[in-house]
Parts: sequence; C-alpha cells; structure tokens
Amino acid sequence: MEPERQLVHYAQDLARAYSASEQAQEEGIDALLYLLELRYPESRGHGPRVAYWLARLNEALNAPLPAKAVRQAGRLHDVGLLASTTPDVRVAAPIGAEFLRRIEIFRAFAPWVEFHQHPFSPELPLGARMLAVADAFDFNVGLLGRHVAGARRALAEQAGSRLDPDLVVTFLGLPLEELFEALMLEQA
Repeated sequence: MEPERQLVHYAQDLARAYSASEQAQEEGIDALLYLLELRYPESRGHGPRVAYWLARLNEALNAPLPAKAVRQAGRLHDVGLLASTTPDVRVAAPIGAEFLRRIEIFRAFAPWVEFHQHPFSPELPLGARMLAVADAFDFNVGLLGRHVAGARRALAEQAGSRLDPDLVVTFLGLPLEELFEALMLEQA
C-alpha cells in the first residue's frame, strides 16, 4: 500500500476512534443524569438547561472557557447528589468534584463544580462563578417555575453576595426571554 493511502486509512481510523470516544463520554453523562433524575425527579432536565445557560454566558464573554468543558460541567454539576446523604447541593458539590477528579476527561472542570455553590469571591475559578450564575438562573425558571422577569430579579438580588456581579450584569444583558423560548421549543 502506498504511503499516502496508509496515512488516509490511519487518519480515518483515528477519526472513528475519536468519534467512538466522544460518544462513550456522552452516553456516560446521559447515564449519570438518568440516575440523578431517578433519585430527584424534580430535577429533570436541569443539567442540560444549566449547560445551555452556561454556554450562552460563555459566548457573551467571548468564550474564555472551552465549549466542551462548559457543556459537560453544566450537565454534571449536580452529580454529587448521587452519593450525598442529603439533597443539599452545597454538601453535594464537593462530592461531585471529587468524583469528577477521578476521571481524566472531567478533571479540568472539577473545581468549577466544587466551588459553584460558594458565596461570591473573585478568587473562585471563573468557571465556578459562571456556573453559579447559570445554575441560579435555571433554578429560578426551571425548578421554581418563575417567569424570566422574576429570575432576573433574583439574580440581581444575589449579585455581589452569592453571584459575581460582573457576570450577572453580562448574563442579564442577554436576550433571556428569547433564549428561554428557544430552549423550550428545543426541548418540546
């Protein structure tokens, strides 16, 4: 076989292996979310929605975080609830982070998960501060069932104490009503 054809076959084999690895990661995340939603049915769809809001915030900030890590962190941010003896997310977050640290592909965003429930501090990782905003917004509209306007007020009230005030300003500058409608249509 000529060298060029060998290289093409090698590249095709690598592409197939990479695709299979990506699919296995997504299936693993889906399986964890399935278990989480069985344990906490009221949380159905929360992880994917947080990933959606986190991605919108990341885009608004000109993507300081890797898109894949954003998607996975948003989906897996409550994974610690599977092992926690209490539904308190502040207790579950460090458990989830420790779980994520044990898997190489998730290790980079484990600190985001660990610290996203902490009160605001500029020293917290940017990913944790961003995740906190996305999680708080979805908690308000997704789990509490508030209208977007009510969720906006809740985030504004938490700016500076629970949430990074600069990130809240950026997030609230997004067309949240339109994005929320698009998300609901996508999930329907």
